[in-house]
Order: sequence, then structure tokens, then C-alpha cells
Amino acid sequence: MVCSLVVLAISVLVLGRLDQVPSAERTVFQAINGLPSDINPFVRPPMFLGTLAAVPLFMLVCAAFRKFRMGLVMGVSGLSAYLLAIVGKQGIGRGRPGTILEDVHLRDVHASGLGFPSGHAAVSAALIVAALPYLPRRWRAPVVVFPVFMAFARVYVGAHLPLDVVSGAAIGIAVASAWHLFLGVPMSPAADPPINEPAVNPQPR
Repeated sequence: MVCSLVVLAISVLVLGRLDQVPSAERTVFQAINGLPSDINPFVRPPMFLGTLAAVPLFMLVCAAFRKFRMGLVMGVSGLSAYLLAIVGKQGIGRGRPGTILEDVHLRDVHASGLGFPSGHAAVSAALIVAALPYLPRRWRAPVVVFPVFMAFARVYVGAHLPLDVVSGAAIGIAVASAWHLFLGVPMSPAADPPINEPAVNPQPR
């Protein structure tokens, strides 16, 4: 949680003037946003899972598997991250790429509005970090790809600049970690079933 807060603070400091984009951030944005439009049909649909509407959906899935505590943590984490992202947008006031840069490829997203921090990145990171202690170890590394993909997707479609998604993810990680501290985590973290090893019969003396 501390690391994510440090990342968030650095992101705010790096912003400098809100009408300018640091050269390194501009380079990363152009590299991702400039990728071929052929992949857009595969990138856009999963972005729904980073919206506020996805939070109750994840809670219902948890309830279906009788993972009620997991659903509660994911719910409060996702909602808190979404609300903090809105507060951050209003407090920072940084626009979206289409209002700051030229030659932005906008793929079914609005050019206007506030971009820092990314709500999609915040919600997706919060949901995954909230779920991690309840998942078997073999699933933990694969699901971390989800918020990484979300950050990539939001930059690719032209909705956010790189610092927007980095700060959003930092908010999500910090919020979910805070809820874990407040509500606690499972006493015995979910783990893969142990491998049954053949019993060794002692040799008779």
C-alpha cells in the first residue's frame, strides 16, 4: 500500500503544468495509441470490467460461489476506488489526451473531460487486489494481467495518458490494501491442493 501511495504522489508531482505532457509520457502514449486499429474490437469489450457497473457483477459471481466475504471486499474496494478517482479528477483537473495532444487516435471515446486519474484503472486494480487473498495461488499471477490490460486499453483507445492509468492503478491498490487491513484476510490463504506423495514404509529392523 505504501508503494502505491508513493507512486501516486510521484505521478502528481511529475504532472507539472496540466496543459503539458512530459516527453517520456508522450512517447509511451504515442507508441500505444498508435498501434493498429485492427485490435480495437478485441480491446474494447473487456474494458466494461473496469467500470462501476462491473462491481456488483463481480459481487454476484462471488455470491454464486458462496464467497460472500470475498464479494464484500471486492464491492467496497471497487466502489471506494471509483469514488476516489472521481475526487482526484476534480482536484487535479487534467484533461484527456484529445484536449492536450494533437493527432490522438480516439477509438469510440470522448475527447473532452477529465483524465487524471483513470477510473477504469482504479476499479480494475482494486477488484483484483481485493480478490487475491481468496484465490488459489495458481490463479494469482494470471489475474494480475487484468489491471495491466486495462491500463494498456485505456491508453490505446485514447481515453487516458500513461500517468492517468498509473495513478489510477495506484489508487486501486492502496484502497484494496486498506480494506484488507480493516476487514482482515483469510486465516489460511487460499492455496493449491498439496501434491500427494507416496508414503515411505519403514524398513523392518
